[in-house]
Amino acid sequence: MNEVTKPGYKHTELGWIPEDWNIVELGDAVFFLDGQRRPIKSQDRSKVSGDYPYYGASGIIDYVNNYLFNDHLILLGEDGENILSRNSPLAFQVKGKIWVNNHAHVLKPKDKYEIGFLTEFLESLDYSLLNSGTAQPKLNKNSCQKIKLLSPPFKEQTAIATALSDMDSYIQSLEALIAKKRLIKHGAMQELLTPKEDWEVRKLGDVFNISGGYSASRDQLSNEGYCYLHYGDIHGSEKSYVNVELEFGDIPKLNIGLAKISSKSLLKNGDIVFVDASEDMDGVSKHIVIENHLEIPFISGLHTIVAKSKTEFLDLNYKKYCFQAKYIKEQFQYFAVGTKVSGISKSSIKQVDFHYPEIKVQREIGSILSSIDIEIQSIGNKLSKALHLKQGMMQELLTGRTRLV
Repeated sequence: MNEVTKPGYKHTELGWIPEDWNIVELGDAVFFLDGQRRPIKSQDRSKVSGDYPYYGASGIIDYVNNYLFNDHLILLGEDGENILSRNSPLAFQVKGKIWVNNHAHVLKPKDKYEIGFLTEFLESLDYSLLNSGTAQPKLNKNSCQKIKLLSPPFKEQTAIATALSDMDSYIQSLEALIAKKRLIKHGAMQELLTPKEDWEVRKLGDVFNISGGYSASRDQLSNEGYCYLHYGDIHGSEKSYVNVELEFGDIPKLNIGLAKISSKSLLKNGDIVFVDASEDMDGVSKHIVIENHLEIPFISGLHTIVAKSKTEFLDLNYKKYCFQAKYIKEQFQYFAVGTKVSGISKSSIKQVDFHYPEIKVQREIGSILSSIDIEIQSIGNKLSKALHLKQGMMQELLTGRTRLV
């Protein structure tokens, strides 16, 4: 039956909603406690360290030795890029003794409004149209007070909040499991990749041909042309390898004739691509190992340094992990130059000492580490499905299309 003619629903400015639901403004559903918040001056904050969370627009930014609130509240980010990017929650619950600066609105639900329901509803909204900032995105109090909310009966608010909270708990458990597996992987890598007495040691320049990439700006990339590896995508990747066949659709493309690209910049199976610049020292050694069995044209791009093996002395699985070893990172940081941006040159990379075991040991190490990665990927797939399901639940439950009571 069409939703328009479905019994028990009424047409409103927010669409079709259950007949026993109302539309209210946020200012009628919560008390704004913004007048009680205040920042701790930066010069003073460095001198205090206490037991009470100090909140800003997107979460805890410090712990202090005093508090402003002792309650169960909602914080709604007032300013910052998070309003547009939504990389972290914009609306979230806080409980107990806390301090809040002036970058988050402080909301206390009134009677008949369930805090969990309100939080989920506020988190589901698109705030880009309410942005009143210029250079700095901002949600002012007046605009926030006029936000339209759907208001079910309190019993149904509670049921909705419980269902979504249960899904949040499941999502958080998956995130915690991924974090745990990553710690296990990190520990295993440091143990397995630390050089042993019987390992070979060579300069990277002795066993790899080192060259640069083809420079193109991000603005030149699109969905058409040949796969292109921008250094920003190396920095942004949580993995240290890319499977070109499996990830083809996600890789940016450069529309250019291959005749213009040097063979040194075309990435083959087993090639390693390092970044030549980073805003922090930890990123100096960031790299991607290429898995490209089908030899799909793949161009190494802006601010990249390509390392191609002179001989087949490394197992591909082992190669995916060996350059993340602590002793490798320390050498890259030693050779890095610059102040605001740290860089490393092709000549410096050639001087890095590289230790490696015999091929049999490489395969054993690669197998252990790749099995952990497979576990992480499997949990990550469950997390993606859970996040997608949560989004669907919000669309159904927060609009009344699906009823729980």
